[in-house]
Amino acid sequence: MKKIFITAALLGAFSNLSLAADIRPYIEGQLGWSSADDVDTKAYSGTVSGVAYNGRVQVQTDSSLSGGVELGVSNVGIENFRIGASYNRAQYDMSKVLAIGSLSYHGSTYAGSVDVTSNLRADGISFDNSVNLYMLNAYYDIKTSSPFTPFIGASIGLADIEHAKDNEFAYGVSAGAKYNFDKNIYLGVKGSFTRVNGATDKLGIEYEDIDLWSAHALLGYEF
Repeated sequence: MKKIFITAALLGAFSNLSLAADIRPYIEGQLGWSSADDVDTKAYSGTVSGVAYNGRVQVQTDSSLSGGVELGVSNVGIENFRIGASYNRAQYDMSKVLAIGSLSYHGSTYAGSVDVTSNLRADGISFDNSVNLYMLNAYYDIKTSSPFTPFIGASIGLADIEHAKDNEFAYGVSAGAKYNFDKNIYLGVKGSFTRVNGATDKLGIEYEDIDLWSAHALLGYEF
């Protein structure tokens, strides 16, 4: 329900803006790669799924094919300024899980940094997660005398993480460039950094903030 409300509010805002004479709506497809920095849990003592430990867990993930779509408008009353609402999805599969601290597992005790990936997989425990980002973006286009337009941006929104209890606040920055082949169609590239507030998963484990990086090719149409 929360996501439906946010989407409806954004579409309503764009509808109101489109009443202005110079407003130019656009739609943009995005495809590329995303990666996540190593994700640490908060310091924790206890037992989860048969693993007793005093310390933290670090989850490392593989890079992922990612993509999405953005709807937006330019010429919104401030020169070279545009806003957009975007949806992006990526799948982050665990490549390694390290237990850092003191850990007891199947009758053995370990100290330091221990790779427990194979043990967790054998017990059917996975830290694989899909992440859906619902973001409101603001961009400043750096106009040139050519069809080539660099831009910088900032974003706020929500991250829907597959195994998290709740959606989390997300914010980020981006930079890129686009090339207009005519007054309607453009190609471009965009690199983004997004920080997601620390989530709590369905096992009750709390995580530190999550840093996501992405690079996408863009294909857009301006109406």
